[in-house]
Amino acid sequence: MIEIKLDENKLQAQAFLTAQGVSTNISNDIVMSAKEKGVIIAIGTLSLKNYKVFLDTIVPSKELKDNLGFILGLMKSLLNLADLRGMRTVYGSNPALFDLYKMLRFKKEVTDDGKKIYVLELEGYFTVDSCQHAE
Repeated sequence: MIEIKLDENKLQAQAFLTAQGVSTNISNDIVMSAKEKGVIIAIGTLSLKNYKVFLDTIVPSKELKDNLGFILGLMKSLLNLADLRGMRTVYGSNPALFDLYKMLRFKKEVTDDGKKIYVLELEGYFTVDSCQHAE
């Protein structure tokens, strides 16, 4: 059974990322890991940049990189954690995740310098009414 939860052992999570060939520093991020039988199979993080919360790091193991349902589940777990911690808006700026942001109902915006960014307002996101109005 796969367990997705907050991971306080950032050294183990960082080691997983390194093993996957990812050089992102997650020491200041909120980290969630997906584990199977105690072994990390994916990492996702929420990070603070310019006073905004970003969901830009989702790294599954090579075996799960094409499992869309699993990856979306990890992203929704992070969004739920953000919501439970009182964060009202989550941003996404990782081009590799743009299609996934759209699937999770993030709205595309363009910054003043012309870059694409995705924004999700969490108010009501996890309510029944909100789920019924999915695009």
